[in-house]
Order: sequence, then C-alpha cells, then structure tokens
Amino acid sequence: MRLEDETGLAVRLPSRSWTSPAVREVLRAAGRVAAELGGQLQIGDAGPEVRGAQHRTHKSHRWGRDVDLAYTLERYPTDPEVPVDGRLVDVIESIAPFVEVVYASPARMPALEGHGFDVAEWPGHEKHLHLRLRADLASERAAT
Repeated sequence: MRLEDETGLAVRLPSRSWTSPAVREVLRAAGRVAAELGGQLQIGDAGPEVRGAQHRTHKSHRWGRDVDLAYTLERYPTDPEVPVDGRLVDVIESIAPFVEVVYASPARMPALEGHGFDVAEWPGHEKHLHLRLRADLASERAAT
C-alpha cells in the first residue's frame, strides 16, 4: 500500500512511498505522536510499488521496511546545519519496539544516541535519517 499525507504524516515522494500494511500502521502511530508535538513526520523514500524491485539507488528500500525521514518535523530534506529536532527523537522513541535501527550521518548520531532505539553510522545521510523497521513488519513474502 502507498503511504499518503494524513494527520502527522507528510509524504514528500508519493511515487516512492509504498510499504506493507504493518509498516504503514507503525508510521501512522508515529505521525499521531508528531501531530501531538506540533509537527509532521517528514517521509522521503519508503519502497517501490512492486515488492522486491530495484528502488533506484536505494537497494535497502526494496521490501518496504526502510524509510527515509527528515531530521525535523517541518521539512524534508533537512539542511545539514539544522540540528536534529528533539521532537523527532520523541517520535522515534514512541515506536521503538518496532525499530531495528536508525542510521544517521556521523555528525548527527550524538543527538539520536542514548534513547530507546539503536543508532548506527551511515555516511551520506546528512540531510535525512534512515529508519529500518523490524523485518517481520514487511517480509519478502508479504503483499504490498
């Protein structure tokens, strides 16, 4: 299914925003928290319409459980000099049981570390973070 704008969710790349029903529900829950905090979860790439298809240069996005998010609740992508929005950290923490890992650029990692989710370094992610949800939420056999 395709992600769409709704309360607390701002889908910035609709043609690249496909995922499983379970991932969609996790992101909707995160969006509700973002709305309560006065912002919107800014969603960039999620997955391709056809599960498992090559997704441009985003090989990790093939199964719909990897999602690119802005570092703020206002704009995607995030300018590198803009700090990580503390409200975004709260949003991710609210869905931490579903998060496998949050990938971020080395400079942005300190703002994300020490919370209820794992953080790993992925250079080249200065303008967005890469959220990987649990594999069971979007398995290779699951339908889109």
